[in-house]
Amino acid sequence: MRGAPIWMLVILVAVTIFALSNNAAVTVKFAQWQLYNGSLALAIVGAGVAGALVTFLSWLPHRSRLGSRIRDLEQRVRATEGAPRPQPSGTSGGSAPGADDTRRFP
Repeated sequence: MRGAPIWMLVILVAVTIFALSNNAAVTVKFAQWQLYNGSLALAIVGAGVAGALVTFLSWLPHRSRLGSRIRDLEQRVRATEGAPRPQPSGTSGGSAPGADDTRRFP
């Protein structure tokens, strides 16, 4: 996270240079409607921001499902932590602790 402000500053400088070098006036139309009349740089940056917003909004349901799945799994872990562990069959009660813990789990 230490490098994040540096990258943000680099991106800000790059966008500023881009905007200053692309100041031509453009008209953006959709079908018959004029949507925007202004700088080319603002039109391109606005399209990028709109694309990022659409991507973020389409990611939210997936994030919600993952969050609820994590909460369910955490509840299952908490429920099983307090439960007694089953004793493996064929072990004797007189062996040293940890001597019979040679089972491998997939």
